[in-house]
Amino acid sequence: MEKNKYTNKNIEDEWGNGNAQTIDFIVTEDCNLRCKYCYICHKKANHVMEFEIAKKFIDYIFSGRFQQSEGVILGFIGGEPFLEVDLIDKIVDYYKIKAYEVGSDWYWNYRINITTNGVNYAQESVQHFIKKNHDKLSVTITIDGTKEKHDLQRVFPDGSGSYDIIVKNIPLYLEQFYETTKVTFAHEDLPLLKESILHLWKLGIKDISANVVYEDVWEEGDDKIFEDQLKRLAEEIVDNELYRDYKVSLFDENIGEPLSEEIKLHSSCGAGRMIAVGPSGKIYPCLRYKDYSLESDKHEVVIGNVETGIDFDKVLPFRVATYPTQCDEECLNCEIAMGCSFCQGQSYDSADTATNFQRSKYICRMHKARVRANHYFFNLLYNDMRVKTSS
Repeated sequence: MEKNKYTNKNIEDEWGNGNAQTIDFIVTEDCNLRCKYCYICHKKANHVMEFEIAKKFIDYIFSGRFQQSEGVILGFIGGEPFLEVDLIDKIVDYYKIKAYEVGSDWYWNYRINITTNGVNYAQESVQHFIKKNHDKLSVTITIDGTKEKHDLQRVFPDGSGSYDIIVKNIPLYLEQFYETTKVTFAHEDLPLLKESILHLWKLGIKDISANVVYEDVWEEGDDKIFEDQLKRLAEEIVDNELYRDYKVSLFDENIGEPLSEEIKLHSSCGAGRMIAVGPSGKIYPCLRYKDYSLESDKHEVVIGNVETGIDFDKVLPFRVATYPTQCDEECLNCEIAMGCSFCQGQSYDSADTATNFQRSKYICRMHKARVRANHYFFNLLYNDMRVKTSS
């Protein structure tokens, strides 16, 4: 039996096969929630992008000084991006007009990506924007699982949970977009992992991208809880044949092997290739290098601005970043390194020097636990399928 015949349901393919240029507009540094695990740790209420800043940046990317890939993903982020949905609408309109005027392939070969906390998803202005751009738009509402799990982390400034408000918008969301969400697990909510994934599937969200936080939050024994929760989830999936219709990225048949020579030519993420422009007009290699995402006293990393464009000499350290230049020997020679990802911006933030070449390793034990649970899951799945095939 072929391996991919008994894996769990595949996640939706990435638009552009991972080759599209990503451009993120940080339209606001504010948010209507204060999620406890959020890596944007310095939110500011009055830092909103002016339309003229976005306009100058769009003029720049169509000026001939910006190398264009085959396709482009326009990301709108915050804070909470839909707090500024009218601004986003104006930016998208201007982008389309400019792309048409210059005759760029990006006039038709683009996507709009927005991840929202879902608080104001049903708002009239948000729905107007969605209907206007639906054919080119991908929206993800972040809902974390059961009410208990969600409300542990995703809270309003007064500390109250947001689950009841978000879950009311899920039926409308599922009518309009592919049924996916992004779930994050931290120390406090690990014991709720199994029930949270099952709960989201029952809500109709079939495709779940889930991960543990990269930051230094893990305590002794958390890896054991993580492994146990994943194994219990694995048993539920196999016993009820949920793998036929549902997906959670925590189970992946491609993890838990040594790094291939091809993989070593790359880095774990696309910092430097997925640029972000902030409210002030500064351009960053990724939003995680902006000051509002840095917990340490390190300076933000700026690679240009909307007035002068990108300084490609400052981009070079990101273009040459690979696993061998960013990882120590333990990580490079690890027998289960595949799937143990890291965020370059978070690594920069936690490094003891101001460098982009010192990988953060806080999730090491959590990755090992995930690999053990994945072995358990795929053994269960293989044996189950073999029995069903032979009977």
